[in-house]
Amino acid sequence: SKSDMVRDVCPPPTQNGVHYFAVDIDPGLSSEVTMHAYTVSPEDSACALGRCESNVTSGYDVLMADDCLPTLDGPGLELTNGMIPNQRNTTLKQIVVKMREKGRLILGLAIKAQFAGDGDSPSCSIRLVPGALESTTFASGSSCVI
Repeated sequence: SKSDMVRDVCPPPTQNGVHYFAVDIDPGLSSEVTMHAYTVSPEDSACALGRCESNVTSGYDVLMADDCLPTLDGPGLELTNGMIPNQRNTTLKQIVVKMREKGRLILGLAIKAQFAGDGDSPSCSIRLVPGALESTTFASGSSCVI
């Protein structure tokens, strides 16, 4: 997809609070491709030069798995497969995944527990930006769909 996805309502506390997305990556004839995407929460954060700032905290963590729906208590992908910076309380979270063969990953955007059921919090808004696909060999047939 080439357009941003925006959610602006926190889920009710009775739901698991994770929005799931299938990420299909095909390196085509390339030996390896790198998929870049990112999230911004709150979605109206001021962003410039690779940094985003807001006076409220991010309401989401980013989860990824390659064989199941990712959860906060699951192992998820190791850093060798991608970079998911939930360690910092930043409004901008980069998602970088390297793939050597065609595959499907599951991306989860998980609301932080303190915001579940709080529909009025600005931290509940999130923007997922598909980003770009890159390869050092520039072979044909590479694709990424979120």
